[in-house]
Amino acid sequence: MARPTTITQDRILTAARTVFLKQGINATTKEIAQTAGIAEGSIFYKFGTKENLFRVAMEVPPIPEWVEELELLVGTGDPRTNLVHIAVELIRFSQQMIPLFMVVYGDNPGAPMREVSPGKRYALQSREKLARYLQKEQRLGRLGD
Repeated sequence: MARPTTITQDRILTAARTVFLKQGINATTKEIAQTAGIAEGSIFYKFGTKENLFRVAMEVPPIPEWVEELELLVGTGDPRTNLVHIAVELIRFSQQMIPLFMVVYGDNPGAPMREVSPGKRYALQSREKLARYLQKEQRLGRLGD
């Protein structure tokens, strides 16, 4: 197959979506490059890492705003209202992430993954920030054990 003179980001993203939807996160960049009709190095030139390619191709949302705003909630407002707000935002974010986790695990959920899923990093960061928020509110006496 002749190499295209211009390798567009859209061409790579279209191929990546196709391959990721079929094979999950364990799809290789070699398979994506073959689908796009490009050299594998072009993927890394344009996206840096396979994880970044996955994030862009599958439109993984950024760390949610509510996670970044947890520090601002410490000691302010009504704790019950704050917790309800956090719970609602967590549900919304989960609704976005569940379809992505389905893609990550594909048709073989028991198979070991060669890489850490992009969503795992988000989950760990979110959990750590939420735990810190709750601990700070407890130290202020605004939440019980």
